[in-house]
Amino acid sequence: MVYEAYYDGNAVRTIENISIPKNYRVFVEVPNKELTEKESADIKNKLDALDAVCGLLTEDESKKI
Repeated sequence: MVYEAYYDGNAVRTIENISIPKNYRVFVEVPNKELTEKESADIKNKLDALDAVCGLLTEDESKKI
């Protein structure tokens, strides 16, 4: 399974809730790619939209992204 996530400076956090047991071992792949300004803006817009609908991110988390 693949889940969209972000790194908050301390931990990798999934955008949506996932159903796995606590402390379940997972592997995280980070692409070796610098995002263009447009790609970064698109991601920020999507995260802002998710936050507006779901309220998933704290204010500090939103600022870090």
